[in-house]
Order: sequence, then C-alpha cells, then structure tokens
Amino acid sequence: MPIAGDENLSPEDVTRMLHSIRAAFADLLHSVGADLSRSRETARQLELSRGLIWRVSTIVASDDMAVVAQKMPTRESVERLCRACGAQGASTESIENTRAAVREFEDTVKRFSGDRKSLAMILSSAASKDITDQQEPARKLAYQANSTIWGTQARVQLQSSFIAPSSNNEIGTVDYASVSALIGIRRLRSVSWPVYVASVRGDEGQSLAFTYEPIDRANAMPEGPPLLMEYCSSPLPEIRALPLESGTVYSLAEGPIGNPGIATVAFGIISRGGQTRYRSENDEVLNFGTYMHTPVERIVMDLFVHRDLGLPLPPDVMLIDRMVHPHQEGISVEEAERKRMLISVDPRELSPGLASSVTPQIPWYPRLLNDVYERGGWTPDDFRGYRLEMNYPPNPTALVFGLKKPGRPVA
Repeated sequence: MPIAGDENLSPEDVTRMLHSIRAAFADLLHSVGADLSRSRETARQLELSRGLIWRVSTIVASDDMAVVAQKMPTRESVERLCRACGAQGASTESIENTRAAVREFEDTVKRFSGDRKSLAMILSSAASKDITDQQEPARKLAYQANSTIWGTQARVQLQSSFIAPSSNNEIGTVDYASVSALIGIRRLRSVSWPVYVASVRGDEGQSLAFTYEPIDRANAMPEGPPLLMEYCSSPLPEIRALPLESGTVYSLAEGPIGNPGIATVAFGIISRGGQTRYRSENDEVLNFGTYMHTPVERIVMDLFVHRDLGLPLPPDVMLIDRMVHPHQEGISVEEAERKRMLISVDPRELSPGLASSVTPQIPWYPRLLNDVYERGGWTPDDFRGYRLEMNYPPNPTALVFGLKKPGRPVA
C-alpha cells in the first residue's frame, strides 16, 4: 500500500534522480566497452541474462521517466550487473555510483510514491504526448542516397553550446564555449571530408572578430585544430586545415574505406567576452548552430544558458536551407527566414545537472560536459539546458538555436 508522500520531495527531484540512474548505467557499461544497442552480445559478454541487459538498455535509451521507473531492475539484479562489470575491469567509482543511484531510487520510491507502480503512474500522468515525426522516413531515404553520392556518412553529429556572463569583467559581453563532434564517421570511398568549421557571424552574415582558446589545453597543437583528444579516435586520422576569410575549415584527409577507417573527431573551444550581450542595430540575436553537410543517422544539439543572463527561453529553432549558401558565405537573419525549412521536432528542456545529459548515442557525453564546465569555471546547476534530437537530418542545412538579445539597461 502506498505510504504518505514526502512534501520536501518534488517531481523535479524525482526526475533528476532517474536521470542519475540513466547516467550511472551508461557510464558503467561504457567502462567495459559494452554496446547497449546489441543486448544479445552484451549479455553474452557479461554472462548475464538478456532480459536484464534489455531493461538496462531501455533505461539508458529512454527520455520517458515513466519507462525508466517501470523498467528499473531489482537491487539484486543490479548487484549482479555490478559484479559482472567489475570482473570485466569496470572502475570502482562507476560501480559505486551505480549502487548509490539504486539506493537513492529505492529511498525516493518510499518517500514519494510508496511503490514503483505508483511512481510510474504518477510520471505517466505528468508526461506530455509524443509528437510523431512524419518526415523521418523521407529523411532516411535521403540519408542513404546522400551517403552513396558523397561517399561519407557518420553515426552521430554532436553540437553543444554554452553561454555565460563574461569572466573578464567586460560589461555587456558574454563567455561562450562550443563542442562539435562527428561520431563514427566513415568513408564509403576514399574522399576528403570537412568535419569542423570555426567561424562567427553577425545578423547580416558578416564575419565577426573571434578569438578563442582550445578547451583541451594539455593536448592543443600550435596552429592546429582545437581537438578534444580524450574523445577522439586513436590513432587520430589526418586532419587538414583550409583558411578562409570567414574562419577555418578542418577536413579529414583521404583514408581507408569502410569500418577499417571509422573514426570519431571532437573539437572544443572557449571564447572570453567574445560576443556582445545586448542588441544593437545590426546584431539583435545570439545564434548558436551547426552546419549539417555530412549524412548522419542522428543529430544531438544542446544549448546551455547561464541563469544570470536572464535571456528569454526556450530558444527559437531554425532549420535553414544551405543548398545555395555554402559554409564560407554569410547569410543574414532576413535571408535565413526566407530559407527557413519545416522542422517537425521541438527542443526539450533538460533537468539541471550533468545526469540529464546522458544519451545512449554518446555514453561519454556527461564526462565531456564536466570538462567544459571545469574549463569555463562554471557550475552545471547554474545553467538551463535545451536539447534537440533528430534522426537523419537533411543536408546541406544549418540547425540554429536563436536567443533574442535584450536592450542595454538604462543607467
């Protein structure tokens, strides 16, 4: 029978706890090289039942907290998982984090709903209805065709942007950080392919002065790309630079075809006081986006906005046609509106903290975010996060989050 609830425990607390479980499971299994998309192979690797691995895989993959609560294994089953991963070389930290997450789950169930079934019912009632993406079948066909035509494809494209008050005490400016990655990129024929573009533009498409530092200072190469080496493939594939008036384009050199040449490349930069906080005549919007010219199975795009900036949220989202606007040319806000394409998926707000950022496509993502926050001197809970995910995004396009700049306060 359900017991009386704890008035000090909010639904947001429950959601954060469930995201912590997802993050703990993802980190534990990633630490032993398990592939959650292949439950049969993972069960065989760990010598565990396929049913248990299926439950854990479902929890990590789901954004529906009711599903997470419903599929949560018993403590005894989780303990078997921890012992199996420990035997495969999982770190003590990842094992203890998983055990702690399970203890917190059981404690939360007792305090909030009394039993698991009631918790799942509460979360199901609070969940919004899913919106079916009717365009996905057509986009999948385009992905397959473009992969063949251009000779390149990738599993995931990641773009994460961060904005916070300037740490340089420059009034009216903001600090900005960006992470870009192509995960599981492979050539279908031996071609060179652009993987990263470093540039900043104003509302009229003009190139803006932009100085930045690499997030990964320890492994930064002088005059080289701002790689995040911990999250790149080893050995690193050859990368070439092409300087342009508007910035620099970094490309993978020609290389092995198919899985022998599969690679992951990740880039990260931080700019101190490099963008203005308040609107001006020709600069009214803070845009954070990514070019999508590589055929990819999925795009994961996040925006993290510091609460102290007081910017209007959620962000506007634009999918912009780039068929006639290659990346080295500017495009104004007015022109972008004319080139705006239909997008049938919406961004969702992430819960505060690192745990809610977990995604099965990128098991190391929470660790990467922690690196960015430490490099920026920021605290994760001080940011509001928004995520947009899309399968088989169309290309060539640009996906953009837009935040309207406020007017400068009157002294």
